[in-house]
Amino acid sequence: MNLVLIFLALLASPMSVRADHAFLRFSRPDGPDRAEVEFFSRGCFHDTKSAITLFRNPPSAQVQDAGGSGSLALSSEDLASLDTLFDFYRLQPGGFCTTFDAVIVTWFRGNEKLAREHFGDASCLTDRPRDGLAADLFPSEGYWPPYRAAAADITLTLQELIRRARGDVPLKNAEVVDEVLRVELEQIELAIQAQGYYVIPGGGE
Repeated sequence: MNLVLIFLALLASPMSVRADHAFLRFSRPDGPDRAEVEFFSRGCFHDTKSAITLFRNPPSAQVQDAGGSGSLALSSEDLASLDTLFDFYRLQPGGFCTTFDAVIVTWFRGNEKLAREHFGDASCLTDRPRDGLAADLFPSEGYWPPYRAAAADITLTLQELIRRARGDVPLKNAEVVDEVLRVELEQIELAIQAQGYYVIPGGGE
């Protein structure tokens, strides 16, 4: 099913009575101690779903997706960044990115369900390595929505958390560009071969 349709359907579902955004922060002593996150992402060359459980004490995360499962120890700074990340999502980040992320977060304190939130993100600002993000967030002129500035304060995203839990090596900004180009070239070659042609290294048929 289309991710946008899933997200719109989720928006129509009821939320928990206690949904004060200021309360839903790991940094608050009286706030939630656990969050269960469903993360859906669909783009030109991927369609993924991950289940993430975040714990405040001790700070840690468990991740499960089609590639398997993994766990990750987090720092207090990581938890603070996740608070910032969810604040970013609450700004309803828009954009024209071909990747759309849908995020469902259910907050708990002990066995009590505190709230359930649903977010959609088409900004492409959370799957970018932090080292190459700043230049794109603050152009020399023109109006940019508040969510773009908010993205600059995020040091740990859900995508990066998933990569770390799986043991993947974090990519730098230039490496991400190279990886995207490599995947696109592979897709082009497969499409050409499906038409009965073969790609010869260096060009030609």
